[in-house]
Amino acid sequence: MKGLVVISLQNIIYSSFLVVEMLSQQDRLYAKTLLFIVFLYLAFFIAGAYGYTTKKALKMTMGSVTIFFLFQQICHWVFTFIS
Repeated sequence: MKGLVVISLQNIIYSSFLVVEMLSQQDRLYAKTLLFIVFLYLAFFIAGAYGYTTKKALKMTMGSVTIFFLFQQICHWVFTFIS
């Protein structure tokens, strides 16, 4: 149950990253990369704050960010194909 809460919170963080990225379209690539690293660290910190070991928190964070952005790409491809 604890893992589900952590993954849900991390997905909220990644969604907020997408909103911030959309609002900062004119920023350069290194600014967006730095912003991504900050949001990724925040997601890792939340996993660690829920009592997971560093290794487990890192695995959970990398897994959830991978699944989130893969799902985002799949949705983008589907909506591009439909329209």
